[in-house]
Amino acid sequence: MIVFTIYVQGRAQNSSSDYKAQALFIYNFTKYISWSSTSGEEFVITTFFNSPINPYLVELGKVKKVGNKSIRVNIINSFEEVGTTDILYVDSSIPIKIEEAKLGNMLIVTEDKTIQEAYSCINFQKVNNSYKFEIHLGNLTKRNLSASSMLLNLALRVIK
Repeated sequence: MIVFTIYVQGRAQNSSSDYKAQALFIYNFTKYISWSSTSGEEFVITTFFNSPINPYLVELGKVKKVGNKSIRVNIINSFEEVGTTDILYVDSSIPIKIEEAKLGNMLIVTEDKTIQEAYSCINFQKVNNSYKFEIHLGNLTKRNLSASSMLLNLALRVIK
């Protein structure tokens, strides 16, 4: 059984250990989310150039795989550059500005957003110095994605 609650030291701003924890969450989500189709020979995670999670995702990509696919981390400057990707990570500093038509089958993971806005499928929330996540089933369904019952049971909140 995988435990998705990770204790982190309480600080006013997110620390590097917070983003390392989020990177591990994102990797573990790949085990419990089903994509109707994925992009090519690599599993692609897209994030923004200034995101503090980048070094942790890049490091995971060097040593982990999703199924039999290697992980490629695509770092972009703006939403206009979002191409074919399996996961799009948007941290709390970036307002989401993307057209619904461009979303395809991507899992959108956000940090500290209101989950009903911005097309988020999974949203991180820091609760009592540990990370939890909420899942928006409607947004998963729109993207032809599904979450396992185990992942749904671990969520802080599931929105239908």
